[in-house]
Amino acid sequence: MAAPSKTFLTDQYEPTNETLWAAVLDVAQGKKREMTLGDRTIHAPNNGGGYKPWPHPMGSAWAIKQYKGFGGAFRKRASQLDPLPLMAMG
Repeated sequence: MAAPSKTFLTDQYEPTNETLWAAVLDVAQGKKREMTLGDRTIHAPNNGGGYKPWPHPMGSAWAIKQYKGFGGAFRKRASQLDPLPLMAMG
């Protein structure tokens, strides 16, 4: 019998800026060598090769740090919100 899988950050939260998150993930995976937004430029890690295989724990952490550095944020998924406060109100 297999152990139940753990939930990950991406299972519970979603980025507020999907386009920015996708661009940062492309750099983290090595699909793009660099990305510039405003006056900030990031380069793909590991000499432009990105983190392989994907998903990679260090790659995900690197992508989150870069995404937040560009001003991105995460919000809890709608399916993960607690329904109890809504039930108590009405």
